[in-house]
Amino acid sequence: MPHPAAVEEMAMRRFGIVFLVLLGTAAGALGARPDSYETLARAVDMSRVRKDVTYLAGLGSRVSGYPGNVAAADYILARFKALGLETYVQEFDMPTPLDQGCTLEVGGKRFEVGALWPNLVRTCQVPPEGLSGPLVYVGPGNLSDFDGKTVENAIVLMDFNTGQNWLNVPLLGAAAVVFLQPPITTRGEAETKFLQCPVNVPRFYAKGDAVAQLLALAASGEPTATIRTKVSWVNRVNRNILGILPGSDPELSREAVIYSAYYDSMSVVPRWAPGAESASGIATLLELARIYSVHRPARSIVFLATSGHFEALAGAREFVRLWGQEPRRERERHKRLRQLERAIADLEQDKASVDRELSALARKEAELNARGMPLPAHERVVHIGQLELSPEQALERKARDDRDIARLRSYVEIWNRLNQFDRIHLFLGLDLSSHSPQLGIFSCGWYFKQDHLLRFYSPLGKSLASWAEGAAERLGLDASRCFADGINPIKGREWYTFFPGKIAFDHEMIIRGGRPGVTLATANDSRNLVDTPLDSPDQMDWEALGQQVRLAACLLHKLADAPELRTEALKRVEALKKMRDLIDVRGSILEFRRRQSFVPNTPVPNALVIVQG
Repeated sequence: MPHPAAVEEMAMRRFGIVFLVLLGTAAGALGARPDSYETLARAVDMSRVRKDVTYLAGLGSRVSGYPGNVAAADYILARFKALGLETYVQEFDMPTPLDQGCTLEVGGKRFEVGALWPNLVRTCQVPPEGLSGPLVYVGPGNLSDFDGKTVENAIVLMDFNTGQNWLNVPLLGAAAVVFLQPPITTRGEAETKFLQCPVNVPRFYAKGDAVAQLLALAASGEPTATIRTKVSWVNRVNRNILGILPGSDPELSREAVIYSAYYDSMSVVPRWAPGAESASGIATLLELARIYSVHRPARSIVFLATSGHFEALAGAREFVRLWGQEPRRERERHKRLRQLERAIADLEQDKASVDRELSALARKEAELNARGMPLPAHERVVHIGQLELSPEQALERKARDDRDIARLRSYVEIWNRLNQFDRIHLFLGLDLSSHSPQLGIFSCGWYFKQDHLLRFYSPLGKSLASWAEGAAERLGLDASRCFADGINPIKGREWYTFFPGKIAFDHEMIIRGGRPGVTLATANDSRNLVDTPLDSPDQMDWEALGQQVRLAACLLHKLADAPELRTEALKRVEALKKMRDLIDVRGSILEFRRRQSFVPNTPVPNALVIVQG
């Protein structure tokens, strides 16, 4: 028999061999996964990001409802498809003040000008025949600058960087104001050029070569000028674009996170809204989708591109309406699906009712015509409940029902796909800009200012800060300068101190709709050119943006890859009882015609309703 010591030695050797084999296998597996911070940072191609920003900014205007917005959605959808992502499109309607062309005619020349954002609902539309008056230049627009000029019914040229001096124009009886493009401006300056009350002051913006020519014409002796416009509120289809990337781990791929960015732009002159800074987030999202399609994290990722960010976070609101509140119990999991199915059934019932009433009216009209008796005009109505519609309005209602039924069925398809995941842990928005290299994580914004939830997101902020510290060390960066934990106060510094203005984040609407959400945003950047026509790619700091994109690539991969996500980073969020504060309010705008009815029952077509709170 072998000596006991020899047996022990042989056993230890076997254990050592097995241990080394296992260690080698593990090391090989880790080495084979191309997801180190250095690899992910190197994978970022800023020339692609710059190309995307430049393309999107070159579309003219990506404001909801404008052709550039449609082109941007097409571009993003094509990019998702080219990466092999599983794509879906969510459509929703939204009203927008659409500038379809404004001109200023003077001295036999015609200049293109852009209408400014409405004063609440009052657009810059002028009478069909145009608005005519003497053309005068008042520089900064102080009251003294109007001295000696023909002001009554004048069309006033004014420098743009003049605060609210434009209010002197209606005060002194002038008809309209045309702002002249400055070499540089600020967001704050742009936001003084419209009001939150429906004051009727037509306001326009001239740019480029037109500025010098208009100044020369005004100096030649107050020639007569005429403004013609075509600006109106219209309903336009907007699209949220989804692209789903399956995770690499057989188990964790059944879980998902949502990474989102908005692709629309905004400007005080909606027709000229290049929105280069605003394109930073969506360009980064496209780059992350490209990188992660090669270096796939363990969990699945839903890439979401939204529209309507600058119209009360509309895209995020419509997405969370589709997604529904997070269920607290398994039996509640299909609650939102049942709501969507009921909505489809209601629309189909309404459509059938319209068909019956139209058929009844047609039979009645045919019977009277057979007797040689025309149907009286006041009887040529379709009754839907208490509403009295003309046949034309009834047909419009039926067409709207058809469209809404098709749309809701597509919502059901998207909901079913999202429901295939065991759990979608988090919505994370990207809201980047380029004039600061510092990235920050934020669970609170100014739209709803939900400070009371900060403590629930505290572990997530700490986890991301820890990961950022590790990534910064590997990438040769100073962690304190490249990342800010905007959830947990840093030396007493609260989240709102990282932003000079009141910023709104898409994730705020997600939280309000009953799902967890945060935003990765650029900290300590005033975003001076956002909301102005001067927000162009040549004004951007690409080096600062590049540092943010590289760090984001590392952090968001880690977030989707971390096995301890639920038990550490999201341990409080998972236990949080989610809100349900988004409620649909539906109704009809009715006119009271007292000679026709005792109650208001005549619909007002294309009515615009403002909800203020």
